[in-house]
Amino acid sequence: KQAAGETEPESGTPWIALGPAPLVSDQNFYGAVSGRVTAVAIDPTDATGNTVYVAGASGGVWKSSNATTVPATSVTWTPLTDQQASLVNGAVSVKPDGSVVLVGTGEPNSVIDSYYGVGILRSTNHGGSWALIPAADGGSNFFAGLGFAKFAWSSAATNTVVAATGTTTKGLDEGEITGATNRGLYYSGDAGQTWAFQVPQDSGVAISPASISATDVVYDAAAGKFFAAIRYHGVYSSTNGQNWTRLANQPNSS
Repeated sequence: KQAAGETEPESGTPWIALGPAPLVSDQNFYGAVSGRVTAVAIDPTDATGNTVYVAGASGGVWKSSNATTVPATSVTWTPLTDQQASLVNGAVSVKPDGSVVLVGTGEPNSVIDSYYGVGILRSTNHGGSWALIPAADGGSNFFAGLGFAKFAWSSAATNTVVAATGTTTKGLDEGEITGATNRGLYYSGDAGQTWAFQVPQDSGVAISPASISATDVVYDAAAGKFFAAIRYHGVYSSTNGQNWTRLANQPNSS
């Protein structure tokens, strides 16, 4: 062991930038891999389409300001969340007016190495700095253990956003998800600053929060409704993001 107070000798080898780019993984068993990209969000206020946010399963969030550059090898990416509480991500979203970026930590993709998150990262300066939101309902519903699958913004009530959350494999394995964990849909009416858990209903009866992992949520401006997919239950709709009902006619499961 190195003696106390003794410093490591310098190797003389300079640091080399590695990516994001494919790297040889696991003694080359899988070949060169770059990891999973779990979400991509284009800033809707950039008419050129150059401002893009990319979330990695375990690699943090990256931003490009020249994403449409040709050739693609000239596109540059900047890491935004390397110093944040979690590098594991399932969702990234930009408010339609560009004023807020939300990152949902935790990957709910049901694979053996899907790790849990610690909440929502929120930025009001395009990813320059972040605030961590670890819980909903005034702190009574913690996000730890969950993975965020998607965010959806209303175009009718512009500060309204809904988050879809679900179980993570490692959250279950490591005991972060407990009987007190509420997975499913969360609502915010202040552009993601505070959140409240929402309980959908089947035929007027609330379904158990223990079995309502939400895998997707979108907002249909033409219909004026949110639509959410909930595992083992089906597709639900809501006009305000707070009151959810199961669609009478479900998509054909076959």
